[in-house]
Amino acid sequence: MFNLETVPPGEITTRIRDYEILHQQEYNRPADFSYVYTHMKRAISALAQGLKIDKIGIMYWLHDKKQEHFHEIEPSHLSWYTAVKERWIREFIMATPPSSYTPIDRYRIISLLLREDLSSWFPDQTSVKTLLLSRLTN
Repeated sequence: MFNLETVPPGEITTRIRDYEILHQQEYNRPADFSYVYTHMKRAISALAQGLKIDKIGIMYWLHDKKQEHFHEIEPSHLSWYTAVKERWIREFIMATPPSSYTPIDRYRIISLLLREDLSSWFPDQTSVKTLLLSRLTN
């Protein structure tokens, strides 16, 4: 097992995923949320400071944790998550996705939006998610 304290902010999203998998295999239980979140906050802070951080990786991590740990996640991080998700909804559903995204980033963003409950924005999620799937090939 490795120590997250030594992981640079630019590698945190990948290393946290690795850490959580290894911890689950080694101890047969999830890693301590507060410990992992402490280090994810380092990545979020670095992103806010303009450093090159995997924003999509942070979004995936927050998506996976927000149901079970909603009250433990800082409100500012939940607000940031919602703002980014709303921007992606505008970019990928309500308009043609910008060409500034790499193909892999487009895939990761669309995959995350497909996991989301979008009923607050769209009553007919089936057609919206079908549109998202079509964006994968465009």
